[in-house]
Amino acid sequence: MCLPSAIITHSNIPTGEGDTRASFTQYCSGEVFRYIENGFSTDAMLKAQDPLLYAINREKRKTRLMKGYEMFSTIEELLRGSG
Repeated sequence: MCLPSAIITHSNIPTGEGDTRASFTQYCSGEVFRYIENGFSTDAMLKAQDPLLYAINREKRKTRLMKGYEMFSTIEELLRGSG
């Protein structure tokens, strides 16, 4: 299971006697993704070098959260086994 932990509240429950739990956690700052999206430039650098591309990237970011949500399976898909 993948959780975008900044936007989904989550926690762990105790394991039962004799049970074990394993997890693998990764983290990547949003700034890293913006840097790559900007052609390996910070927002400030891109704004100074290419104001039009900077404006385009800023507009694209407005829909990114909803696009991310759309990547998750729905309950219906999971129940059908196609998610």
